[in-house]
Amino acid sequence: MEEKGLVINSSEKEITVKVIRVSQCGHNCADCGGGCDTSSLELKFPNEVNAKTGDVVILESETKAFMKNAYLVYGIPLMAIVIGVVIGINGWLVLLNDLEINGILIGLIFMFLSAFILKWMDNRFKSEDHLKVKSKIVKN
Repeated sequence: MEEKGLVINSSEKEITVKVIRVSQCGHNCADCGGGCDTSSLELKFPNEVNAKTGDVVILESETKAFMKNAYLVYGIPLMAIVIGVVIGINGWLVLLNDLEINGILIGLIFMFLSAFILKWMDNRFKSEDHLKVKSKIVKN
């Protein structure tokens, strides 16, 4: 997966890259009339390519790493809420007398707790090189 970005701030150690999100339909928004939001996003990366302000860089991420990150961000909270609902509806953990509301409440609590699990995993995986986005200079 590749995305072009413009270096808007650089130092010896870190660069700030402005990436313009492509439309959801993948082409000119005027053609489809969907009113897509093509806002920009500013990301910080280590300056491993000695980029300077104004350089255009390509940000690369392996599809496998991207999918692993997407699974973590979306899959873990989804699993947490489903497990919480099952535990609550079956009465294995009772907070309220109505088991359906109990299931919803415990599911939401589990989903909230999954945020802490994701934060812990984020801190643990920061040092793993295969999950990081790599950049290279296209033109000056």
